[in-house]
Amino acid sequence: MTVPQVNLTSPIEKLADVLRDFGTEKMFSAIDLKSGYWQIPFEEESKHLTTFATRDGATYQYNAMPFGLKNTPAAFQKLMTRGYLEKFTHVYLDDIIIFSKDHQEHLRHLQQVFERL
Repeated sequence: MTVPQVNLTSPIEKLADVLRDFGTEKMFSAIDLKSGYWQIPFEEESKHLTTFATRDGATYQYNAMPFGLKNTPAAFQKLMTRGYLEKFTHVYLDDIIIFSKDHQEHLRHLQQVFERL
């Protein structure tokens, strides 16, 4: 059975836009969401779409979003950019950059990001 794939798209920010926003800021932090894709669970009715078989005939399916699927980067980027306060963050796939004018503001921004994670 062939299941048609939908091509997901999600814009990735241009470097010029990121650098423009950083221009006047003094504090920066970067968060690398190691294995970030694996933190996104599949809905039960979608898991069968990821089924694969091994040489010995065993079959497996993913419970969470794996690396390597066609739409994984776009789906993850879309999820990461939704809901983040774009005034002080830039998201590039599984990396979040937080920028602020001073130390106190930066602590508030970090707190807001951590609460949303």
